Amino acid sequence: MQPEPNATKSSEVQLDLPKAIELAWKLHQARRDEDAEHLCELIIEKWPHSAEGWNYLGTLRYQRGEERSGELAIRLAIELAPDYVAAHGNLGNVLLNEGRLSEAEHHLRRALRLNADMVGPYIALAAVLRATDRFEEGIELLRPALKKWADFGPILNANGNLLFALRRYQEAMNYFNRAITATPQIAAPIEARLAKVLCAIGKPDEAREIFRRRLETQPDDVFARHMLSSFGGAEAPPRADDRYVKRLFDDFAASFDSRLAHLRYQAPSLVADRFAERIAPQPGSLEVLDAGCGTGLLGPLLQRYCRTLDGVDLSPGMLKRAEQRKCYDRLIEAELTGFLTGITAGYDAITSADTLCYFGALEAFAAAAHNALRAGGWLLFSVEHTDDLQAGYRLERHGRYSHHAAYVEACLHGCGFRQLELAPAHLRVEDQKPVAGLIVSARKGA
Repeated sequence: MQPEPNATKSSEVQLDLPKAIELAWKLHQARRDEDAEHLCELIIEKWPHSAEGWNYLGTLRYQRGEERSGELAIRLAIELAPDYVAAHGNLGNVLLNEGRLSEAEHHLRRALRLNADMVGPYIALAAVLRATDRFEEGIELLRPALKKWADFGPILNANGNLLFALRRYQEAMNYFNRAITATPQIAAPIEARLAKVLCAIGKPDEAREIFRRRLETQPDDVFARHMLSSFGGAEAPPRADDRYVKRLFDDFAASFDSRLAHLRYQAPSLVADRFAERIAPQPGSLEVLDAGCGTGLLGPLLQRYCRTLDGVDLSPGMLKRAEQRKCYDRLIEAELTGFLTGITAGYDAITSADTLCYFGALEAFAAAAHNALRAGGWLLFSVEHTDDLQAGYRLERHGRYSHHAAYVEACLHGCGFRQLELAPAHLRVEDQKPVAGLIVSARKGA
């Protein structure tokens, strides 16, 4: 008799291998991943050459945040069964999420050569091609997939993204609308893309109406409320709602690094370079806070300078991935200004890469950072740049804030920082255009 899904004890190894794999899948489908992973470990213990067992175990571990262990388990599945389609597809997704695009492409193409009737590798490979600016190639890739899965939202959205990148706006709008209708549960991020299309073709009022309609039925939707402000349909708040930021980054945590690779993201390396130039510390000498650490991209670049390195972030999903980098002494889930407010003279340096773009007003953050630094300590961060001198900062259509250099200087001077330097830089690419930014460094007086 097959055990019930709530049984994951050693008795499960009395199942034959196909039934054990089936039960692991059912547990995963029921979102009981801890039980599913435990069962996969038992499967591997009894059938160590089971490629399916290693593939499932690796996928579950990766989803739980054990990136390296998960990847190695899936690779072992491929070693055991070189033509195992699902393992190639899963490894391709893992590598895409890690931003290792060339390797991802190899495994995704292998999966499609082995079986062209799986939709997942088409979507992932289209993302790789978009990330490497091969938009026309991506559209050609998706032609047969669009015929097979004409009413599947993710494949329609993938094609819309490629058309948007080519500025074929009317066609992109058609695919985005079809994707929203076909798969309403993924509508929110697609609606933001659709709103950009409408603005690009001179229909900003229709763009704002998208978010107003969503708020009529879901008045507490923080994403729609923030995007309505971004598109000029409501007054911009002085900073993004914590619930919006937490939702945004929890949703993107698993694929964050790959998204940034596609955006040619440079903020962490630019902040780290400025850190080395301005501070020039002895290795292992400083107590440092990475404020808004995200997945920890800045941490490995700073680690050699630090006696201790702390990270603080609002998103538990991001912190889970940062933990896997093994470079932070502490990781704290908290809103960073609130966290800093509770610290006096605790750090030699505070860094922040691509976090203050979710803040408009910077006065409270600057004051809290000043208080949390020791005498002579340094604050180093990035912001996106606007030419709007009168406003000081502006909420852009992509949902992030940009700041004028004079406003940033005034905030820092106002709470006692000195030795300010604001260097222009390109932080990333947004819709095939470089995003102008500032790399800022400032020192607390002795």
